[in-house]
Amino acid sequence: MIFSFNYVYPKINLTKSSNFHGCILISVSSEVLNADEFLQWFNNYFQQVEAFGPARPPTKVDLLVLNTKKFSAQAMLVLAFLGWILPVMPGTPFFLIAWALGWRPKGSKH
Repeated sequence: MIFSFNYVYPKINLTKSSNFHGCILISVSSEVLNADEFLQWFNNYFQQVEAFGPARPPTKVDLLVLNTKKFSAQAMLVLAFLGWILPVMPGTPFFLIAWALGWRPKGSKH
């Protein structure tokens, strides 16, 4: 509504009131404002705008798609983290597992 009003009346600013239950018209120029003209514009605007009710609840397919997107986003984050860690030390986890199982290099005194 604000953009439409500013398009028709570029020298007048339309802003919301502080409690969001009205609007404030501020003239940038020193010309006198005609209240009937603005009232007519607001009446025309609200007669042309369709009212929308609350959104319908999501269907089972919508919920499945939403859950799939959430899971895939989490999976991509895990894969990105692993892709960052594993190239830094590709053999270290395997070396540590072998060491814990008792493997020692030849010539080791431990």
